[in-house]
Amino acid sequence: MKANRGGLRSPRAWFTPFAYACALACALFALGCARPNHLLDRDPVNADLTIHVVVENPAGSSEKWEVRADGRLERESADGVPIEIGYLPWPVNGGMIPRTLHSAELGGDGEPLDVLLLGAAVERGTTLRARPIGLLRVLDALERDDKILAVPESGVFAGIRSCDELERRHPGVREILARWFEHSRPGGVVEVQGYATREAAALLIEDAVRAFDEALERGAIPEWETR
Repeated sequence: MKANRGGLRSPRAWFTPFAYACALACALFALGCARPNHLLDRDPVNADLTIHVVVENPAGSSEKWEVRADGRLERESADGVPIEIGYLPWPVNGGMIPRTLHSAELGGDGEPLDVLLLGAAVERGTTLRARPIGLLRVLDALERDDKILAVPESGVFAGIRSCDELERRHPGVREILARWFEHSRPGGVVEVQGYATREAAALLIEDAVRAFDEALERGAIPEWETR
């Protein structure tokens, strides 16, 4: 139907683009609502003392991804260029514990607690339960960047309950992880300071959960920078 003599457009002429615009807006809104918030959607610790782990970097990957302060999982970049690990790929699954903050008050880097999840590769963005067995102590550019060492609920490492048991049953794994973190980033800014116990890991998780809750109450969850 063409425009009438008064110059007004017919209903069909304006309704079609208007309907498309509305449909597109609704679709984008629904997509935004459906997007998971990896920082907030899960509790950090379960009743059985397992933790929730969001996998950011699957074992075998050479990319670096991280959960941002708004809960999105994004690839890390430097000066707009996506970061590739210029060394061997991830030997384990790298991830984070939701609703935790390794705050400056704890000597940390102001980001969620990192997790090294032993076992087979897990798809990026997956959230799963794991059991902490210890702590890899890391100093990164003079800030604490300790890694919770954890095992999944099934698989070769599922029955491990401590770093010492890991070494007895799977000799060399701890050394591999320590050496990888020392050499996977150029510049010599990372210092690995050994392993700590399961109890030390549990205490750090407890402190990081408290730090996150306090920051959330203040509305002061920090934005963290790509390293």
